[in-house]
Amino acid sequence: MKLIRLKITDSKGFRSLQSGFEHYFRKEWQIKEKPELAEFAPFVCAGPNGSGKSNLLEVLGAIFYQLEVLRIRRNFLPEILQDNDQDDTLSSFELDYLIKIPKDYIKPGGTEWANVSVWKESGTTVRFLWNNQSEFETNKNEVFSGGYADILLPQYIIGYSSGENEILSLPFFKMRFVQYDEYYHALKEQLPYGGSPESRLIYLDNSFSQAILLSNLLYQTDETLAPFREDVGIESLNEFRIIIKRQFTVSADMANEFGSNNPSIKFDSENNRYQVDLVSLLEANEALQKEISEDSEKEGSSSISAYGNFSPAITRLKVVPLAGLKTIQLIRYI
Repeated sequence: MKLIRLKITDSKGFRSLQSGFEHYFRKEWQIKEKPELAEFAPFVCAGPNGSGKSNLLEVLGAIFYQLEVLRIRRNFLPEILQDNDQDDTLSSFELDYLIKIPKDYIKPGGTEWANVSVWKESGTTVRFLWNNQSEFETNKNEVFSGGYADILLPQYIIGYSSGENEILSLPFFKMRFVQYDEYYHALKEQLPYGGSPESRLIYLDNSFSQAILLSNLLYQTDETLAPFREDVGIESLNEFRIIIKRQFTVSADMANEFGSNNPSIKFDSENNRYQVDLVSLLEANEALQKEISEDSEKEGSSSISAYGNFSPAITRLKVVPLAGLKTIQLIRYI
């Protein structure tokens, strides 16, 4: 995704950014030439303290939070987050960007990039315009219920801070509450769940440093990892351990809300308490785990795709071998 233009049209402005604030991330001539589209081309925002760098990032986070809520999670938005007058919401804005089109949606001889405009006016709904496919103009309901959101919205919006930035992190942490309510509902009703524990909004701060290092060592190329070897002295990753808290205790009244036959609820007769199995929708049962593991060993790779859309995250981690690793320890706390 390549940002092009942002404009704040909210009469209140946003933080230190006044109404009418407009910023171009890329100029029109750069878009026409498009040499940067095939390569990693970050936009770097630099300036003295107080110049509005953080506010520029915060307004982008606030916009994509609104779009994510509209996309799928509006039914799970807690009442406390439904107030449109919150400081981190925008009643009106304009945002233009380029985003790569999935191969299945590219027309013969058509462009690989969608030029997208998203805007909202006070008191109205969000609107999308696919500028280089002029017949596509729609309101939010058509976008979010017709499947176009997966084409026109980025797959992930990742916020990162090397320290603490509570204002920047607000929309990301609010989305965690929405996501929790969505999963809690699926767990209580034993509904199918996609198996992906993250929404599109993901926030990483200094507490994720180890996870970021692990991800780099697992997935980056030898060339990219050269500084780790030369400057830090880390040659390779032999093993790692992930600890998952599997269950938490609930009262009898809360256990009853799950229903008497819900497999997510277990009664601990020794301690006279009820426990909710948090990962029951995120891993396969023992029989299916064994079957997937045996197929993986035979074929040298995971064959989870053979089980339809069932792709539980924890099972994948346990049974799919990762190249170069001697040991993966996954410990579940009961």
